[in-house]
Amino acid sequence: MQEFLYECEDGLAWIDLSTANSEFFSLEFATVLDEVIGRLADQTEIRAIVLFGKDRGYPRGNPIADRPDVSESEKISEDFNRIENCATPVIAAFSGVVLNEGFELALAAHFRVCTSTTRFGQNYISLGSIPCFGGTQRLPRLTGAKSALEILLNAQIFSASQAKSIGLVDYVSQDDLKADTIQFIESVVAESGPRPTRNMVSGVTDPKKYQAQMAEAKKTGGACRSSGSTCACRMCAGRTNYAA
Repeated sequence: MQEFLYECEDGLAWIDLSTANSEFFSLEFATVLDEVIGRLADQTEIRAIVLFGKDRGYPRGNPIADRPDVSESEKISEDFNRIENCATPVIAAFSGVVLNEGFELALAAHFRVCTSTTRFGQNYISLGSIPCFGGTQRLPRLTGAKSALEILLNAQIFSASQAKSIGLVDYVSQDDLKADTIQFIESVVAESGPRPTRNMVSGVTDPKKYQAQMAEAKKTGGACRSSGSTCACRMCAGRTNYAA
Protein backbone atom coordinates (compact mmCIF):
# COMPACT_ATOMS: atom_id res chain seq x y z
CA MET A 1 0.00 0.00 0.00
CA GLN A 2 1.34 3.40 -1.00
CA GLU A 3 1.79 5.98 1.73
CA PHE A 4 3.43 9.35 2.28
CA LEU A 5 5.00 10.76 5.41
CA TYR A 6 4.20 14.36 6.24
CA GLU A 7 4.72 16.80 9.05
CA CYS A 8 2.83 19.93 10.05
CA GLU A 9 4.67 22.95 11.38
CA ASP A 10 3.33 26.46 11.97
CA GLY A 11 0.30 25.82 9.80
CA LEU A 12 2.34 24.38 6.90
CA ALA A 13 2.02 20.73 5.87
CA TRP A 14 5.12 19.20 4.29
CA ILE A 15 4.48 16.02 2.28
CA ASP A 16 7.68 14.12 1.49
CA LEU A 17 7.15 12.42 -1.87
CA SER A 18 10.38 10.46 -1.48
CA THR A 19 8.76 8.40 1.31
CA ALA A 20 6.50 6.66 -1.21
CA ASN A 21 6.91 2.89 -1.40
CA SER A 22 8.12 3.11 -4.98
CA GLU A 23 10.26 5.65 -6.78
CA PHE A 24 8.08 5.19 -9.87
CA PHE A 25 4.90 7.09 -10.56
CA SER A 26 1.62 5.15 -10.63
CA LEU A 27 -2.15 5.49 -10.31
CA GLU A 28 -1.86 4.45 -6.67
CA PHE A 29 0.76 7.16 -6.11
CA ALA A 30 -1.56 9.86 -7.51
CA THR A 31 -4.67 8.58 -5.74
CA VAL A 32 -3.08 8.29 -2.30
CA LEU A 33 -1.41 11.69 -2.66
CA ASP A 34 -4.79 13.21 -3.62
CA GLU A 35 -6.34 11.64 -0.50
CA VAL A 36 -3.58 12.94 1.78
CA ILE A 37 -3.87 16.46 0.37
CA GLY A 38 -7.65 16.30 0.77
CA ARG A 39 -7.36 15.32 4.44
CA LEU A 40 -4.87 18.09 5.14
CA ALA A 41 -6.99 20.66 3.31
CA ASP A 42 -9.90 19.81 5.62
CA GLN A 43 -7.86 20.90 8.64
CA THR A 44 -8.57 24.57 9.28
CA GLU A 45 -5.18 25.15 10.88
CA ILE A 46 -3.32 24.20 7.66
CA ARG A 47 -2.48 27.34 5.69
CA ALA A 48 -0.54 25.71 2.85
CA ILE A 49 0.57 22.28 1.64
CA VAL A 50 4.10 21.72 0.29
CA LEU A 51 5.07 18.79 -1.93
CA PHE A 52 8.79 18.05 -1.80
CA GLY A 53 11.20 15.20 -2.32
CA LYS A 54 13.82 15.12 0.41
CA ASP A 55 15.86 12.15 -0.78
CA ARG A 56 15.23 11.03 -4.34
CA GLY A 57 13.07 13.97 -5.40
CA TYR A 58 9.90 13.85 -7.43
CA PRO A 59 8.61 10.52 -8.76
CA ARG A 60 10.25 8.99 -11.80
CA GLY A 61 8.33 7.97 -14.87
CA ASN A 62 7.62 4.30 -15.41
CA PRO A 63 9.34 2.26 -18.12
CA ILE A 64 7.29 2.49 -21.30
CA ALA A 65 5.88 -1.02 -20.86
CA ASP A 66 4.48 -0.11 -17.42
CA ARG A 67 3.00 3.28 -18.25
CA PRO A 68 -0.65 3.89 -17.22
CA ASP A 69 -3.26 2.77 -19.73
CA VAL A 70 -6.09 5.03 -20.91
CA SER A 71 -8.39 4.22 -18.00
CA GLU A 72 -5.64 4.78 -15.43
CA SER A 73 -4.57 8.01 -17.14
CA GLU A 74 -8.10 9.39 -16.88
CA LYS A 75 -8.20 8.57 -13.16
CA ILE A 76 -4.79 10.19 -12.60
CA SER A 77 -6.01 13.28 -14.46
CA GLU A 78 -8.98 13.43 -12.09
CA ASP A 79 -6.62 13.18 -9.10
CA PHE A 80 -4.48 16.01 -10.50
CA ASN A 81 -7.58 18.12 -11.15
CA ARG A 82 -8.66 17.74 -7.52
CA ILE A 83 -5.17 18.75 -6.38
CA GLU A 84 -5.35 21.79 -8.65
CA ASN A 85 -8.80 22.67 -7.28
CA CYS A 86 -7.71 22.31 -3.64
CA ALA A 87 -9.00 25.19 -1.48
CA THR A 88 -5.68 25.26 0.40
CA PRO A 89 -2.64 26.54 -1.52
CA VAL A 90 -0.42 23.71 -2.82
CA ILE A 91 3.25 24.49 -3.44
CA ALA A 92 5.62 22.20 -5.34
CA ALA A 93 9.18 22.54 -3.99
CA PHE A 94 11.74 20.87 -6.27
CA SER A 95 15.27 19.66 -6.06
CA GLY A 96 17.15 17.26 -8.31
CA VAL A 97 15.61 16.37 -11.67
CA VAL A 98 11.88 16.78 -12.37
CA LEU A 99 10.68 14.82 -15.42
CA ASN A 100 7.45 13.71 -17.08
CA GLU A 101 4.90 12.59 -14.46
CA GLY A 102 6.66 14.51 -11.69
CA PHE A 103 6.72 17.54 -13.97
CA GLU A 104 2.97 17.22 -14.61
CA LEU A 105 2.29 16.90 -10.88
CA ALA A 106 4.16 20.15 -10.33
CA LEU A 107 2.02 21.85 -12.99
CA ALA A 108 -1.09 20.83 -11.05
CA ALA A 109 0.22 22.65 -7.96
CA HIS A 110 -0.62 26.32 -7.45
CA PHE A 111 2.97 27.55 -7.09
CA ARG A 112 6.42 26.19 -7.93
CA VAL A 113 9.70 26.77 -6.07
CA CYS A 114 13.03 25.05 -6.78
CA THR A 115 16.73 25.02 -6.00
CA SER A 116 19.19 26.65 -8.39
CA THR A 117 20.50 23.21 -9.40
CA THR A 118 17.10 21.70 -10.25
CA ARG A 119 16.68 20.43 -13.80
CA PHE A 120 13.41 20.00 -15.69
CA GLY A 121 12.31 18.11 -18.75
CA GLN A 122 9.55 16.34 -20.66
CA ASN A 123 10.84 13.47 -22.77
CA TYR A 124 7.53 11.71 -23.40
CA ILE A 125 8.03 12.26 -27.12
CA SER A 126 11.21 10.16 -27.10
CA LEU A 127 9.01 7.34 -25.76
CA GLY A 128 6.47 7.85 -28.53
CA SER A 129 3.97 9.49 -26.20
CA ILE A 130 2.70 12.86 -24.95
CA PRO A 131 1.79 14.17 -21.47
CA CYS A 132 -1.30 12.32 -20.29
CA PHE A 133 -2.39 14.25 -17.18
CA GLY A 134 -3.16 17.80 -18.32
CA GLY A 135 0.37 18.92 -19.15
CA THR A 136 -0.43 20.00 -22.70
CA GLN A 137 -3.03 22.41 -21.32
CA ARG A 138 -1.38 23.65 -18.13
CA LEU A 139 2.12 24.24 -19.49
CA PRO A 140 1.27 26.80 -22.23
CA ARG A 141 -0.91 28.73 -19.76
CA LEU A 142 2.26 29.40 -17.80
CA THR A 143 4.90 29.69 -20.52
CA GLY A 144 3.11 30.51 -23.78
CA ALA A 145 3.00 28.37 -26.90
CA LYS A 146 6.62 28.74 -28.03
CA SER A 147 8.28 27.64 -24.81
CA ALA A 148 5.69 24.93 -24.17
CA LEU A 149 6.25 23.38 -27.60
CA GLU A 150 10.02 23.47 -27.17
CA ILE A 151 9.70 21.66 -23.84
CA LEU A 152 7.15 19.10 -25.01
CA LEU A 153 8.64 18.29 -28.39
CA ASN A 154 12.41 18.62 -28.04
CA ALA A 155 12.83 16.33 -25.00
CA GLN A 156 15.61 18.54 -23.66
CA ILE A 157 16.61 19.05 -20.04
CA PHE A 158 16.64 22.71 -18.96
CA SER A 159 17.82 24.65 -15.92
CA ALA A 160 16.08 26.34 -13.01
CA SER A 161 17.02 29.77 -14.33
CA GLN A 162 15.45 28.92 -17.68
CA ALA A 163 12.33 27.65 -15.92
CA LYS A 164 12.08 30.93 -14.02
CA SER A 165 12.59 33.04 -17.15
CA ILE A 166 9.70 31.39 -19.04
CA GLY A 167 7.27 31.53 -16.13
CA LEU A 168 7.28 27.85 -15.16
CA VAL A 169 8.81 28.47 -11.73
CA ASP A 170 7.83 31.26 -9.33
CA TYR A 171 10.99 31.38 -7.21
CA VAL A 172 14.50 29.90 -7.36
CA SER A 173 16.19 29.24 -4.02
CA GLN A 174 19.91 29.96 -3.91
CA ASP A 175 20.46 28.51 -0.45
CA ASP A 176 17.99 26.70 1.83
CA LEU A 177 14.98 25.40 -0.12
CA LYS A 178 12.77 24.87 2.93
CA ALA A 179 13.54 28.27 4.45
CA ASP A 180 13.05 30.01 1.12
CA THR A 181 9.79 28.14 0.52
CA ILE A 182 8.50 29.32 3.88
CA GLN A 183 9.51 32.88 3.04
CA PHE A 184 7.79 32.60 -0.35
CA ILE A 185 4.61 31.32 1.29
CA GLU A 186 4.57 34.15 3.83
CA SER A 187 5.29 36.87 1.28
CA VAL A 188 3.31 35.68 -1.76
CA VAL A 189 1.00 32.74 -1.10
CA ALA A 190 -0.49 34.14 2.10
CA GLU A 191 -1.67 37.18 0.15
CA SER A 192 -2.96 35.47 -3.01
CA GLY A 193 -4.35 32.16 -1.75
CA PRO A 194 -4.77 29.23 -4.16
CA ARG A 195 -3.79 29.90 -7.80
CA PRO A 196 -5.00 27.03 -10.02
CA THR A 197 -2.94 26.75 -13.19
CA ARG A 198 -6.16 26.35 -15.21
CA ASN A 199 -6.94 29.98 -14.31
CA MET A 200 -3.55 31.30 -15.38
CA VAL A 201 -3.58 33.35 -18.58
CA SER A 202 -0.05 34.78 -18.71
CA GLY A 203 0.86 32.44 -21.57
CA VAL A 204 -2.35 32.87 -23.56
CA THR A 205 -3.30 36.54 -23.18
CA ASP A 206 -2.81 37.23 -26.88
CA PRO A 207 -4.63 34.60 -29.00
CA LYS A 208 -3.15 35.87 -32.26
CA LYS A 209 0.37 35.67 -30.88
CA TYR A 210 -0.32 32.19 -29.51
CA GLN A 211 -1.56 30.90 -32.85
CA ALA A 212 1.32 32.61 -34.67
CA GLN A 213 3.81 30.84 -32.42
CA MET A 214 2.10 27.52 -33.12
CA ALA A 215 2.22 28.13 -36.87
CA GLU A 216 5.88 29.18 -36.77
CA ALA A 217 6.84 26.13 -34.75
CA LYS A 218 5.17 23.86 -37.30
CA LYS A 219 7.05 25.53 -40.17
CA THR A 220 10.41 25.19 -38.45
CA GLY A 221 9.84 21.59 -37.38
CA GLY A 222 9.39 22.41 -33.71
CA ALA A 223 5.74 21.44 -33.49
CA CYS A 224 3.87 18.18 -33.70
CA ARG A 225 4.78 15.86 -36.50
CA SER A 226 1.39 14.21 -36.90
CA SER A 227 0.38 13.07 -40.36
CA GLY A 228 -2.05 15.12 -42.39
CA SER A 229 -2.62 18.85 -42.55
CA THR A 230 -4.22 19.14 -39.10
CA CYS A 231 -2.46 18.27 -35.89
CA ALA A 232 -4.63 16.20 -33.57
CA CYS A 233 -2.87 16.88 -30.26
CA ARG A 234 -4.89 18.78 -27.67
CA MET A 235 -2.47 21.69 -27.47
CA CYS A 236 -2.48 22.36 -31.21
CA ALA A 237 -6.23 21.85 -31.42
CA GLY A 238 -6.76 24.35 -28.60
CA ARG A 239 -8.87 21.96 -26.59
CA THR A 240 -9.42 22.44 -22.87
CA ASN A 241 -9.97 18.86 -21.69
CA TYR A 242 -7.29 18.16 -19.08
CA ALA A 243 -7.16 14.45 -19.89
CA ALA A 244 -4.07 15.12 -22.00
